[in-house]
Amino acid sequence: MGMNKTFTIASCALLAAAAAGGAVHNIDREAVSVYVYRRTLDAYVGEYGELAAQMRREENVGAVFLSVSMIHLPEPDYAQMVRDFVSAVHGQNIFVHAMYLQDETSLDDLDVARTRTQEIINFHNQSGPGEQFDGFTIDVEPERTSDWDDVDKRFGLVKKLLSVMEAIRGVMAANGCDEPFSASLWAHYMKDGTLRPYLTYNGESVGYPDDFLQWADFVILMSYDDDSSDIVEAVEDEIESAGRNDSVMVGVATKEGDSDDTTFWEEGWQALCSAMGEVRVSFDFYTGPLLGFVVFEYESYNILKTATPPWTMINFQPITSVPPPDCLKDSGLSYGMMGGYHYGWR
Repeated sequence: MGMNKTFTIASCALLAAAAAGGAVHNIDREAVSVYVYRRTLDAYVGEYGELAAQMRREENVGAVFLSVSMIHLPEPDYAQMVRDFVSAVHGQNIFVHAMYLQDETSLDDLDVARTRTQEIINFHNQSGPGEQFDGFTIDVEPERTSDWDDVDKRFGLVKKLLSVMEAIRGVMAANGCDEPFSASLWAHYMKDGTLRPYLTYNGESVGYPDDFLQWADFVILMSYDDDSSDIVEAVEDEIESAGRNDSVMVGVATKEGDSDDTTFWEEGWQALCSAMGEVRVSFDFYTGPLLGFVVFEYESYNILKTATPPWTMINFQPITSVPPPDCLKDSGLSYGMMGGYHYGWR
């Protein structure tokens, strides 16, 4: 399909790769990844080629996490929309990871996870050249369940999530599926003070990145913060404790929400550019666990861009020692530029 898929190994060899420090992903760390939902597919029917070109040329999108409805996937019209979209973005050298299992049902029924995984693998295998997915990702969030409010049940909920991921890996291995597998996670599993005592329970560790990375090739930590220092605080424990490089992406929200401090919707495009740049240089970006950024979600990401004239494409540039005119270096931050914004200096 005109793309070079790299860093991919058979799923059954995941643990061996992890032990060797191997990377299992196809994420371009110099680009931005985005979540795409059904409303985008509906809005651009017949224009996926133009949309893909815009994503690549104007917004530096390198990977899409595409929400796939398992209910509607058997419907010919919807299935064709998905395949047409995947084919179009592949034409711009953008990878597509199918996001499914976007609810908490499977936490209490592993057969749901196994069945849906088999169904999406079947769809993947039945799709033509250029229409197949480049990875699979799930969005199961135990913290959204009513049981999460009971601190005595939180440890068990995280264990259930790990069981879901293990079950998915089993289905992938049985099918010889070697696409990267990832999971969206709440960034505060370790930072949440009330959960911290349950991360190690009766000598068993649950909730650290490496627990999830037993089964996932990489994880996406959703911070839901609108300030770079808050994002760093939310993810630093996880990133610093991850035992494998290229294994953690950071999710930032741009969607209009009920709480202003959970999304960059109010702060705007420039603030988003600045925050990602500052988070990027707060960690060992090229040789450590931090792999890149995922924006939730594409529609609002695009709106923020177009509402900020003159906007410039987010473009991660190498760190340099040359400061912008009349600027002082912020202590502890390296200098770089992204989206026309010079970060690390004031």
